[in-house]
Amino acid sequence: RSVRGIGFDTTGMYGDNMIVTTTAGDIYKVGTAGQTTLLASTGGDTEGIGFATQKFGTYAAGTLFTTSEGSEEVNAISPTGLVTLAFSIPDAESISFVPADIATETDSIEGFYGVNYPYNVLFAPSSQFDKYAGDVIVTGEAPGATNNIYAISLDSSNVATITDIGSMYQPEDSIFVTQQTVDRKSVV
Repeated sequence: RSVRGIGFDTTGMYGDNMIVTTTAGDIYKVGTAGQTTLLASTGGDTEGIGFATQKFGTYAAGTLFTTSEGSEEVNAISPTGLVTLAFSIPDAESISFVPADIATETDSIEGFYGVNYPYNVLFAPSSQFDKYAGDVIVTGEAPGATNNIYAISLDSSNVATITDIGSMYQPEDSIFVTQQTVDRKSVV
């Protein structure tokens, strides 16, 4: 099995550990001393990693979500390792949560960055995502697809509303950069 994705729990829900996904669908927690613990298994190649920045449907803020382009599944992973299918997206590649307060992001560096493989990195300013505040953005790795960037919202029953919002040649990874990301803090 090969490593496919890496993310960091910043909420403490997953023990403040690094989270790693694999081609076999195993999801591991990796502690600061390098100890590795199996958190969950999705049963198939798992790549993208995202943590809900706020409550998403019935899922708590901080919940881990993963994507799999092979199964087209976006799964929620509980801190105890329970895997729940949240929704499906064609060729689901990467996942990024739009902060609920995205409209307050005004720095020119803040926004959505996506790897447009093999050409470049695309950028969209945060203002283009104001209407998707609290939603999740999932890219689908379908090279040359007409639409492969999706905004998804979940209602109080976890029913997904999926909106095609754009395209890239072949999305590989994406991230939202917010003021919290760019704030420089001194280390003591």
